[in-house]
Amino acid sequence: PLFSILLLVCSSAPFMTFLSIRLEMLHFSKPLIGFIHSAFYAGFLVGSIYVEKLIRQIGYIRSFAVFAAFYTSSVLIQGSFEFFSVWVAARFLSGVCVSALYIIIESWLLEKSTPQNRGKILALYMITLYLSQASSQFLLSILPLASLLPFLCASILSSCSIIPVCLTKLPSMELTNKHSPKKSVYEVYKSAPFAFWGCFMSGLMLSAIYSFLGNFAYDKNISVALIMSIAIGGGFALQWPIGLLSDIFDRRKVLLGNTLAILLPSVLILLFSSHTSLVLLLIFFLGGFCFVIYPLSITQVCDRIDSIYITYVVGLLSLVYSCGAISGPLIAALFMEKMTAIGLFAYII
Repeated sequence: PLFSILLLVCSSAPFMTFLSIRLEMLHFSKPLIGFIHSAFYAGFLVGSIYVEKLIRQIGYIRSFAVFAAFYTSSVLIQGSFEFFSVWVAARFLSGVCVSALYIIIESWLLEKSTPQNRGKILALYMITLYLSQASSQFLLSILPLASLLPFLCASILSSCSIIPVCLTKLPSMELTNKHSPKKSVYEVYKSAPFAFWGCFMSGLMLSAIYSFLGNFAYDKNISVALIMSIAIGGGFALQWPIGLLSDIFDRRKVLLGNTLAILLPSVLILLFSSHTSLVLLLIFFLGGFCFVIYPLSITQVCDRIDSIYITYVVGLLSLVYSCGAISGPLIAALFMEKMTAIGLFAYII
């Protein structure tokens, strides 16, 4: 399953960065680019609501294959048309599929973990995720961005992601209960309100970083692949130590300290945006602290509920993340419209 998600991320992560650059080449305005990215996260929200029911009906493996196939189709649709309405619809479908695929893998791992090792296990998952995100960004330096090759490469990788899951000899965790026990949204919120808001704020920040950090690099004549890889690499590097700290100390205190740490690199980038080497160093720490918020939040909630609710709760928290992620590109685009590319960091602050 982890190898399948690695291939899928190698498809979807650089593709999102590529889309921002491609849309700018096509002379789309920043608000329109933000709207297209928000459509992806709107689909992410819808996928969070409905995926659990399908998983319980057909199991993890077939669910993964279904959504990976739909995702591949959405990428090919975007490569075939350059109409705003078509891209909005295709990005919405992509969001539904990516949300479902993440929930499938995250639920699998969390149900097999315990409160004593949950932080480390989810950190390993996030390391896999971010390592593939960071390394795959260099595809943007190889592929001609004005051609169809980025669309074809993304669709090939997402198609291949189905193979490891379908060929595995290990039995998948099929959920025998067709109707899982559920809690109300308020009950889940009451069990860990701080983590609930952590997921929401993570969506606000990460969606803006994925959508517009490439544009910032483009405006500052910095390699887009390099800056995205450094940001995601920071998330990769800090996952394990911060995940380990959250297993030792109160997760809420670790989450609070991590969130406050985001302010320093953001302020310094605003002040010294013309110093490329310093900006790249600061981007590493900014990415590291931003990308850690979601796994810290989700593990804290899972610590406080019975394991039978985990699939439902992971989907619910993905929905909360999506609510923030829908708004992120729209609001960040307004900051960038008024302040140029550095407005992204004012927004993050």
